[in-house]
Amino acid sequence: MFYQNYFNFKVANLNSSWLRIFLSSKLFSTVHLSTSIGAIATTVLFSQSVLAESFGGYCIAQKNENNLKQEAREMLSEKEQDLAVTAERKNSQYTITVDRTNGKQLLLQQAGEKNAIDQMTLAPEGGQITDLILGQDDWLWIDRNAIDYMMKVHFAEDTANFDSPVKLPELSAQPCHLLRRLFKKCTRGEYNYSPSLGSVFVSGYPTRSWVKQKYIHLEFISGKRKPIPELLEQATFIADVPEWNGALFRNTTGEALFYDGAVVIDLSQDFLKLQGGENFQDWEVKKTAGGRTFMGKFASRTVEDPLFLMELTPKPGFKPVYLPEYFERNWLEVFTLPQDPDLTLWIVTGKAIFAEIDRRTQILVSLSPLSSIPKWKLHDWMAKQDIESDNQAILFSIQNETNQEITDYLLRDITANTNCEVVLDFEQPIILKEPTD
Repeated sequence: MFYQNYFNFKVANLNSSWLRIFLSSKLFSTVHLSTSIGAIATTVLFSQSVLAESFGGYCIAQKNENNLKQEAREMLSEKEQDLAVTAERKNSQYTITVDRTNGKQLLLQQAGEKNAIDQMTLAPEGGQITDLILGQDDWLWIDRNAIDYMMKVHFAEDTANFDSPVKLPELSAQPCHLLRRLFKKCTRGEYNYSPSLGSVFVSGYPTRSWVKQKYIHLEFISGKRKPIPELLEQATFIADVPEWNGALFRNTTGEALFYDGAVVIDLSQDFLKLQGGENFQDWEVKKTAGGRTFMGKFASRTVEDPLFLMELTPKPGFKPVYLPEYFERNWLEVFTLPQDPDLTLWIVTGKAIFAEIDRRTQILVSLSPLSSIPKWKLHDWMAKQDIESDNQAILFSIQNETNQEITDYLLRDITANTNCEVVLDFEQPIILKEPTD
């Protein structure tokens, strides 16, 4: 380890292949809505061996860009081949796949059989098949980019087979007049499947109505329409919540509604009470790879958005996660590493990385004024974090806003085989500087 004392600073010569880092001597902490950032006091460069021994937590390492691009291509290729569902029935394994040559044909295959035992070609106006989910009742939800379908799969027969598909109503996201309908310019409505309920929820405006179009919200289970509760008639499906064995909906005025398939529970009283009377109008639900679920405003935050997230607790309720004022004008994303025993919450924004520690949200990594974390790049790797959870890493990038160059990094837990360039210290946040050489 090399140090050179200069006034109140310890300075290390930095090679361009290493991260440029500055360690602050004053702890940044956030308690509820207050934020304090210490003055930058130290610049340090550690060797990899010292890092691995000095802190048994998390570190940052630079990732080779060429390797990232190759891994991304492989990941996307794998995802294109993974549009399939499997089922164990009658001591046999069955797989339902999509024929990639046209994107509209389903194939039913049985383990040990060379050829498909059944196939179904869907009507072309429904568009390409984009997702498949097989419910416990053996009804298959077929998500398409125009119109969704449901279809019963008969596994109890001597030879498993597909039943006739059921077309779900064609709805648009907004009222769509005749001319736009003729030129197929209507944006499709919402089609969402809740595995916890085994139901498909369809909402929007009828595309074939000749009178004033009204918003409708429908529920289908086992291919049949089910009367939807009155409280959900104007609501929007937000997310399936398996830990509550139901689904969350948002009403037009922002209320949080929970539906268990029979009863609707208005959670707004507890929700608003925890927020001190404030109300999220456009709240979303995010689930991390580690299994924690959060509700809040994640995209395009403004000064009017409440400075917290709400974590869903095992019983229908919420636990607040307080955010510092730094978040006021930033987007944010949440992560937990699946194999982390503490399931530490990591919050990434365009200018910083935070962690929730002992119910405090404190900064661990901030960026220089001329650098930022591109949200689109972070989103590219969220899927990879889920697929390759054994890597125990959050992949993010730093963009130099002067020359637009992008460098990729890993935030990961420290193991014997980890290549670390800087360890994250909960007592001393760092400023991560984009390499310029």
